[in-house]
Amino acid sequence: MVTASQSKLDPEFEAHLRDPYWRLNNLYWIIDEHSNRVKFKMRYAQQKFWDEMWFWNELLKSRQHGFSTLIDLIGLDLCLFNDNIEAGIIAHTKEAVQHIFATKILYPYNNLPQAIKDRIPALKSNANELKWANNSWMRVAMSMRSSTLRFLHVSERGKICAKYPQKAEELKTGTMPALHEGSYFYDESTAEGGAGDFYEACIQSQADTAKSIREDIPLNKMQSRFHFFAWHDDPKNATDPRGITISDELRRYFAGLAADHGIELSENQRAWYALKRDGAQGLGRLIKREHPSYPAEAFEQAVEGAVFGIEMEKVRSTGRITFLPYQENEPVYTFWDLGIGHPTSILFVQFIDQQVNIIDYHEEANRGIVYHCKVVKDKEYCYGTHYFPHDARKRDSVTATPLIDTIRELLNEKDVVLVDRCNAKGDSIQAGRMVFPHVFFEAKKTARLQKCLSFYRYKWDDNAGRFNDLPEDDWSADGADAFQCMATAWVELMIGGKRLGRTVSAIGNIPIKQSSYDNNMLTRGLGKRRTG
Repeated sequence: MVTASQSKLDPEFEAHLRDPYWRLNNLYWIIDEHSNRVKFKMRYAQQKFWDEMWFWNELLKSRQHGFSTLIDLIGLDLCLFNDNIEAGIIAHTKEAVQHIFATKILYPYNNLPQAIKDRIPALKSNANELKWANNSWMRVAMSMRSSTLRFLHVSERGKICAKYPQKAEELKTGTMPALHEGSYFYDESTAEGGAGDFYEACIQSQADTAKSIREDIPLNKMQSRFHFFAWHDDPKNATDPRGITISDELRRYFAGLAADHGIELSENQRAWYALKRDGAQGLGRLIKREHPSYPAEAFEQAVEGAVFGIEMEKVRSTGRITFLPYQENEPVYTFWDLGIGHPTSILFVQFIDQQVNIIDYHEEANRGIVYHCKVVKDKEYCYGTHYFPHDARKRDSVTATPLIDTIRELLNEKDVVLVDRCNAKGDSIQAGRMVFPHVFFEAKKTARLQKCLSFYRYKWDDNAGRFNDLPEDDWSADGADAFQCMATAWVELMIGGKRLGRTVSAIGNIPIKQSSYDNNMLTRGLGKRRTG
């Protein structure tokens, strides 16, 4: 803290230093997006966030509002003008750690007025940490385990959850417990698919914030306030519409924003969005992730490296997640993924003409095969065949009896079929892509499966800077593997006396357009270089 024993400054300047809002808008210099050295001043979105800020904050955003800069300056300012503050910033890579520290912490501190630096000198400075004479310190790292933090900023948690599941787990179990009531927490990210810790945190904080407003009761200091900033919230996201072509698809999209969400856009805003999506350097289908118009849309976009990302987007855009009742005159077929160290997952499917209707889904961990078979039998479905993966041949660790023998005894031997393992994982994934154009999902009963298929993604190789050719074996793999069991059977086996995957060419009014289902791995992220 600034004390009376320190050197005198101009009385008016001294008075201003007691106001953190004034300090943030008058003391700190940064390098802006145009590579110019400028004094930091809050922009519209930053000002709105400052006005609505709480102790703990979940911030779902579109790009280029400058929230990371504001939040890191808040942390720096808190350290400089308060004693004994421990502040941390979590980044997802070593390169990001170094970049954030150099540009968001060290540069603003080094460019403070000399009188301020004389009062609060830095005693320690290295590649990712500053410690000052008032016993406050600020560090940028990939983990803050064992620290007791007054301030924590997690930068791009959505990306951490999607690409680095082990780091996400470390953040949840090692860093988050360092926070306490009265700490300042900023969880800030663009969306990376509709699943994962960041997604769950946003959903929970959105509900808590809505309840707080509705009942006029303040949030607890350890509840997060939800903030969302759309692309159209920023006045700079507009351009001259002359010469800009807006497609019929985009016109329908804009009309839907107005009718369904009350979002009225100016012609200049529409032109800006059209350029960002369809221009020469446009984002294409990634626009909803980078520049969402409303919160739910942010999570519709597939996670980067998603195995079935394009397919799930097509399912949503063609209305194939819907109310899908059980048709009593048609049998239900089950397709399993056996939980050995994971939950057991079961798809309940009806094949209606050329449609593949997934009408139900079961997933549960730490239960034996007897329990799961009972779940199936207790449902009031008329069953056809039950399809199990190759590992059902394994013997029970206690009885040494092959698991498949127990299954056949429980479900009727003639109704149980084993699906042989594919030669390579890519083969079962390819089978999944082949069946996807025919698939419909029951909206409510298969919600968990939809999350699994949306978040199922290839492993990220940090050393190579690319996704490799094997998916992550995490929670999303459970439902995805059961789906691939179904797809492999659909392509290779008889279902209901028919070889379904070898004879179909179209489904209802939805033609199968192979160009919409690109099977080239390089275009799906396997060859994508890391950009940040």
